[in-house]
Amino acid sequence: MNENADHRFTVALRTGTYADVLEAIGRASLLREVGAGSDVTIKHEGQEVVLSCLDSVGPEGWHVPAPGYPYVWLRSKQESAPRLLEILDYESERQKRDARRAWESSLKKAEREGQELLETQAMQAPPQPSPWFSLASLLASMRKGWRGDTDLAEWIAHNPDRSLHWVRARLAGIAFKDEPRISNSQVLNPISGKGVHVPKTEARAPSSLPAKLLDPFAEWMKIRGLWKAALAFRVDDDFKFFVLEPADLRIGALEGVLDELRRRNLWGGIRLDIEATLRCVEVLIRRSEAYRAEGKKATEDSLLSLKEILGKRPSELIAGLRLAYFKSLGTASSTFRPNTSTTRLGRADFPCARAARPSIPTGSAPTSPSPKACPKKPKTARSLRKRCSAASSTTARGS
Repeated sequence: MNENADHRFTVALRTGTYADVLEAIGRASLLREVGAGSDVTIKHEGQEVVLSCLDSVGPEGWHVPAPGYPYVWLRSKQESAPRLLEILDYESERQKRDARRAWESSLKKAEREGQELLETQAMQAPPQPSPWFSLASLLASMRKGWRGDTDLAEWIAHNPDRSLHWVRARLAGIAFKDEPRISNSQVLNPISGKGVHVPKTEARAPSSLPAKLLDPFAEWMKIRGLWKAALAFRVDDDFKFFVLEPADLRIGALEGVLDELRRRNLWGGIRLDIEATLRCVEVLIRRSEAYRAEGKKATEDSLLSLKEILGKRPSELIAGLRLAYFKSLGTASSTFRPNTSTTRLGRADFPCARAARPSIPTGSAPTSPSPKACPKKPKTARSLRKRCSAASSTTARGS
């Protein structure tokens, strides 16, 4: 990662998978957290991503960083959780999910028995699990002993000053000694899955990449980006991960879009690929109209201001969704489709962005296209045969 004088940072796109996008989003969230800027814009430019800090502050004024993602705590394996700001009590949230599912099942049964019972059941609704739990549960199914995220979070919590020096050095492009070690996960690097590089799967674990090929700081950024911009789904026994790829968007607005998408009940196989893209466009439009319809300005960082969307299409804010499909292999999962091209968003205008484009004056009738501009009706095979026979008879008479 390179830093320019005007506090613009660049991240090279190297792997062609969502790993590059995760790293860029993670670095943007880190820059905002340590105080390098009030917000950070992520912009895709060619073969790199440019991060621009708003109201930039020099490294001497940066704060001590946090891990930047929730620590998944298992009560059955750890007596007490580490002192971190974001703790996800996995087993407690799993109980909430199971209770919610049981309640929803009983609610459907109550609908068939009577409205009074339905109202009684509705009053006893259990709380929803944390929005983080969906991603945490899928990661738990794919960990197979990997604890890179929790070990790194504990190291950052126990070494706050070293963490700040680590951030300052790496964001400035300077090597840092005694970096924490982290093992590979194909969730963060889908190109490292089994069977990706050779036709026949090798009998090696996905975490068998040499440590010297892994950049601990880049892996940390990918973990941060995973919780900031990833949508995870279970498809039968398999797993599907979508990552929002910003084209020109602030990290705060990106988080707002993802939070709303996580609340949607998305599901399915091929249907999921289509609906996720359509819902992403819908959320972008709704978040841009929510304040404009009432004549108010966007006061929240997660909303899109009129200046950001005027004259732009949804695809000029979020380029699309990166996808990786992990196939179940029984006791483990492996990357099945890591390099699928990005699902692009539509090119329709924002409703409030049309004002920036030429429009027909009020009261004037629309002009009809000239006959020459209209495409000719395609000729049928029968009409072609008639014209060919007429041409041949004319040639015969002339001869």
